[in-house]
Amino acid sequence: MDNELFELCKEVWKELNWQIEDCKWILSDENGEYFIDSVTAFIPEFTTIAPLYTSDYLVEKLHNREIRLQKVQASKLWFIEDVNFPELNQIDEVPLKALLKLTLALAKAGELK
Repeated sequence: MDNELFELCKEVWKELNWQIEDCKWILSDENGEYFIDSVTAFIPEFTTIAPLYTSDYLVEKLHNREIRLQKVQASKLWFIEDVNFPELNQIDEVPLKALLKLTLALAKAGELK
């Protein structure tokens, strides 16, 4: 688990409040350590949480959009775009992070609810 993935999931949750039934949660304690758990009933108050969004979940939420994901040739990067909003395209080494970034860009552009 890395900080960027945690922050992206947290920001998507804050921006869109998409709830996932029976999801895994990312928990961050006061030391900055990350844990993944499915139980949120007994979370200490010093813990920050966010749902662990998956690529499957995000693709389902974006099912009515024309999204293209492709590996950038001769690199470790992935390129993702909504073909109707190419100015919001995103690039990352991890496809899930690229998808989360595109989701955030679409939400901030008022294209998602």
